[in-house]
Amino acid sequence: MSANEPKEYDAVLGGQNLPPINAAILGGIAGVKQRLASPSVEARRAAITDALNYGEEGLEAAIAVFDDADEQVRAFAAAMFGAQEQLILLKKGAAIWNKWRVQNLLLLGGFVELSWGDFSGVNLAKANLRESNLGMKNK
Repeated sequence: MSANEPKEYDAVLGGQNLPPINAAILGGIAGVKQRLASPSVEARRAAITDALNYGEEGLEAAIAVFDDADEQVRAFAAAMFGAQEQLILLKKGAAIWNKWRVQNLLLLGGFVELSWGDFSGVNLAKANLRESNLGMKNK
């Protein structure tokens, strides 16, 4: 059984009605993806946090939120991406990085500390690195 699949005691998907925010929900990455598609802003925000616990597949699901119609959801997603997730975004290419960067700059104030990273082999062409520190830290 994959780590991203529902576990033995996870609730399974039932009817067509939306569950309450604190209700039992479909487990695993499938449940996270369902909540990311929810019409409820609160459910989508909660799902972003959970998505980052599911490795690459969860990260991919969270990246899709950068196109969310709700500004608060986009800002929340941008705030959730820490150093490791930012490195993955840069490695995925400028288009994905720049979507995150727009939210980070406009909604969160913008400065990004990247001096910790090893970007060898990463194509940074066309990546928006405005307000970013790429300098090496002194050891």
